[in-house]
Amino acid sequence: MTPNTIFIDCETTGLNPFKDTIRCIAYTVNDNNPIECFEPNNREELNIFKSHMVACTYVGGHNIGFDIKFLHQAGIIKTIPSNFIDTRLIYHSLDPHESLKLKDLAEKYLGVSAIRLKDLQTTGRGKGKKKLSLAEIPIDDLMTYCKQDVGFSYELYKKWLTNGQEKQ
Repeated sequence: MTPNTIFIDCETTGLNPFKDTIRCIAYTVNDNNPIECFEPNNREELNIFKSHMVACTYVGGHNIGFDIKFLHQAGIIKTIPSNFIDTRLIYHSLDPHESLKLKDLAEKYLGVSAIRLKDLQTTGRGKGKKKLSLAEIPIDDLMTYCKQDVGFSYELYKKWLTNGQEKQ
């Protein structure tokens, strides 16, 4: 990974940073560090995350602008970072015709199967089937999903660094 880099993902109650809220934040800093995940009301973890955000030169993720907007609107970060690594844009530059969905890219380039949001949102079977809102998904499931996304975007970035750049 590029030195002083943090990869992040936020899971939210919706798509609008002005009315929806962050349910959990996952991140990893530099190489060989675990992926951490926490709820924003955990002040200790939030302060650790903020210190990493300030210390790191680069902020990475998949469609990173979405996460940055939510973090800024929630007051978690005060300034918008200027050095982004966006795996969505990287893979679009490699092949503008393929799916840019993170799970599709992870399955194609990393050879892994992914938990899909629709799987977390669906409960029951048959006529009793119900679709949960983003706010209703159990937090433990959502945190696992969030950590997965950080891992995928980080691994896709590493793969691009070692293989993808020569394709451009």
